[in-house]
Amino acid sequence: MGLLTKITGAKAGEGRALFWAAATFFFVLAAYYILRPVRDEFATHTGVRSVPQLYLWTFLVNLVVAPIFAMLIARLRRSVFILFFYGFLLTNALAFWVLLSLEIALTATQWTFFVWQTAVSVLSVSTFWSLTADVFDGEQARRMFPAITIGGSFGGALGSSIVSFGTEAIGRANLLLVSALLVTCAIFCAWRLGKSATPVTKGLEEEKVGGGLLAGFIALFKSPYLLGIGVWVMMLSLGNTFFYSIQTDLLDKADMGREATTAFFGRIDLTMHIINPILQFTITRYLLARVGVGITLSLVALAYGLSYASIALWPVIPVLAVCMLAMRASQYGLSNPARESLWPVVSREEKYKAKNVIDNAVFRGSDVWTSQAYRGLNAGLGLSTTVIAWIAAPLMAGWFVLSLILGRTAQTRAAAQQGAS
Repeated sequence: MGLLTKITGAKAGEGRALFWAAATFFFVLAAYYILRPVRDEFATHTGVRSVPQLYLWTFLVNLVVAPIFAMLIARLRRSVFILFFYGFLLTNALAFWVLLSLEIALTATQWTFFVWQTAVSVLSVSTFWSLTADVFDGEQARRMFPAITIGGSFGGALGSSIVSFGTEAIGRANLLLVSALLVTCAIFCAWRLGKSATPVTKGLEEEKVGGGLLAGFIALFKSPYLLGIGVWVMMLSLGNTFFYSIQTDLLDKADMGREATTAFFGRIDLTMHIINPILQFTITRYLLARVGVGITLSLVALAYGLSYASIALWPVIPVLAVCMLAMRASQYGLSNPARESLWPVVSREEKYKAKNVIDNAVFRGSDVWTSQAYRGLNAGLGLSTTVIAWIAAPLMAGWFVLSLILGRTAQTRAAAQQGAS
């Protein structure tokens, strides 16, 4: 048990829940990283001018989904809701596989696929972390979330490997079928995770969350802490959206071809998932356990700022690839376990509903206005990608400060919870 604790952070009675959490995340991200390069290739093919429209439709879909999500989680037991939600994603993937395989209304299908995949990818990961924050408490999260994210990194590496080395042999449409198989595995593991509550959280599995349709939105605006998390996510969206538009523009000008572009995205993801487990097992574990959530989150803003400065100085594909890796490694290797560690210190309703609003409606709403802002700077004012990168770089400083504030607040809340217990 001493070795297990040293490697994973798990103590007696926690190993089963940790295993199923890591396994669930493995299959969720494996499925996701098969679909993402397909989505990104669609966006690159349609060009940077279409990105704001795609983000707008994604945001509108999330506005519709958020109250439906809240209604279901209020009325269904946790175990039933998890099975229903991931089963819905499975049927969606199979439907798109049929449409793309038969090339039915191909342009409309590709646009719809981009919107669907962008919307549900965040929702699927957010739902997983809501479940995990319900199974583990704040102290357990700081110990074990890095190990859980390592499971996700291995899953992402599997998905990226399939895309990188199998796209030409399998075909882009059939990648969706492989993804559907992985979602099926995720459903089983998520069900087992829900049944494997640790001694600290035992008894919550059969409890309904309750609350109203708009409870997530109301909780967001009532809590300064949740508002802070929402602003942090908005800054993450700004950093990602501006850079996504820059990368789309640079790759479109490079004109590498559709299959080569898909494989390029797959190789970036694969390299990232080789780096991430090393990062999570060493630096992230140390930072969360010894330094704190705030410092860990602030390093994400620092990595984004340096990446923008680099692409402003050298706007070429090799530098773009390095910056993509740096930003994604910081987001998924540092940000994800750290940001999810902010949630065990809030109520169950906030974990499922407010978290869904922030991770989806707020995040995708930010995608809309930041993509429009990029379009205004680029097409409206005629600014080059280099100038826009220089504009974005100093904005990351404010994000850096917000990260430190959130970390301190989370620490205060966790201490108050421990004192109350």
